[in-house]
Amino acid sequence: PKALDFNPNNENIYATNGPGNVSVIDSSTNTVVDTIPVGDNPFALLFNPNNNNIYVANRDSGDVSVIDSSTNTVVDTIPVGSTPTTIEFNPNNSKIYVANRDSGDVTVINTSSPVILKPVADAGPDRSVESNDTIQLDGSKSSDPNGSLLTYFWTQTSGPVVNLDDPTLEKPTFTVPQSTEDASLTFQLIVSNEKVISDPNYVTFSKSNTSNNTNSSNTPIR
Repeated sequence: PKALDFNPNNENIYATNGPGNVSVIDSSTNTVVDTIPVGDNPFALLFNPNNNNIYVANRDSGDVSVIDSSTNTVVDTIPVGSTPTTIEFNPNNSKIYVANRDSGDVTVINTSSPVILKPVADAGPDRSVESNDTIQLDGSKSSDPNGSLLTYFWTQTSGPVVNLDDPTLEKPTFTVPQSTEDASLTFQLIVSNEKVISDPNYVTFSKSNTSNNTNSSNTPIR
């Protein structure tokens, strides 16, 4: 471990490890209770008593990981300069100062601003379909931990090309092409809360060429 700090709120010690993670040590038992993946070569860290977060300067990836110590999860990654090696907190202005060795500068992080968490896209479960079925994509289980409204961006990534009626809807529809061949159609969903976008999530619809593939009712599958 290159650095460690103590959180008096949960009485845990946070220690950086070279491979790219932070160990959480229960100081009452001196045992590791969690391991948190962070950036490349975490070199310095500190506890911010104002927001209960741990800030980890990752030397080789040039960023700072923000850990919510109430859940021991990374809630933000902040780009800084090249090779950050020192990190300090000023309680008078709630700012963190990161010294970047190779770029020869200091990054100032305003910790009084709330952390904006990524929304989570959910494109729904994979399904089996038949030719001429009208399919309704469903992103309604996507969520935003900040409580913000979401916007939707659907994209077809594989399979016979189809037309979505509106790729910005929560539940757009399309018609499965008529075909005698087995096929799979995959769609990507990304959601945004107007500040940050989610990681992509995917759903695949599989069509098999069977003798009873005669459904042409155009009834939406929900």
